[in-house]
Amino acid sequence: MKDPIINALENALTQLSELPELKKDLDKRPLSNPVKILAIGKSALPMTKVCVNILTKRNINYSGYLLTKYGNVSEIMPNLIVRKAGHPIPDKNTIKHSQEILSWLEGLQENDELIILISGGGSSLFEVPVRFYFGGLDSF
Repeated sequence: MKDPIINALENALTQLSELPELKKDLDKRPLSNPVKILAIGKSALPMTKVCVNILTKRNINYSGYLLTKYGNVSEIMPNLIVRKAGHPIPDKNTIKHSQEILSWLEGLQENDELIILISGGGSSLFEVPVRFYFGGLDSF
């Protein structure tokens, strides 16, 4: 028989892993069709899954980017471009994918609806130092 404290901790962790606050926020938020998603961080995949489930239930089309560390995503996310980069040490893919995402963001229209999901690791995974922004990857 498991210790009641261990059971309580496991239950709490299970509930938190389902991201109840994110669900609650997205459920009540008015959203236009279609929606753009940008998810960055070590928890980008679970946050994106919550978001996509809610959008799908509401018949809202979506597209966008998911950027996380190597080894975090082994599945295909429909309508999303999945990119992986170095964490905790940024690498060439960090710069390359961050520049790609910045270009995508610059192409969004003023009335596009954008959901941004950022978790821990985002500062390592998404960065474009000034010299790379203006000098390209050859500066790496």
